[in-house]
Amino acid sequence: MALEQSIDNLATALNRLAAALSDKSAEALAREQKWSEAKTESFPPEEKPLQHPDEDPKPKYTGTKCSVCGELQFDTPSGISCKNGHGGAAPATETAEPPIKLETVRAKLAKLAQAGKQKEVKALITSFGFKKLSAIPAEKFAEVLKKAEEIA
Repeated sequence: MALEQSIDNLATALNRLAAALSDKSAEALAREQKWSEAKTESFPPEEKPLQHPDEDPKPKYTGTKCSVCGELQFDTPSGISCKNGHGGAAPATETAEPPIKLETVRAKLAKLAQAGKQKEVKALITSFGFKKLSAIPAEKFAEVLKKAEEIA
């Protein structure tokens, strides 16, 4: 009987040990999974610039000009306004021209370069104070196209 008691005690102890080991294995597995997920995240996390929650980062232009100053108008939470703050001013009768895209300017200058006017194209870009066409601000594209027409 003492032998059976000892065997039962030993079996109980072994079962407890097996249960404890399986719990530890599950914890270790969860820890390993958490660690591999953490390695894929960027550190430190990217910081976004502070912005008021109601503030829209880019103005939504209406395509109309202000009748007071002639500047482009855009939608604001309080209504239509221009950059000079002429809120509620009626739009001018004519609409603003669509903005000229970099691709349009690049295509025009590429045609000139293919026509053998590479030096003139390079001089045109540097006349605006830049080494590359992509560095020229979009506001200057109309002027660049006008000078390109003169070269042609």
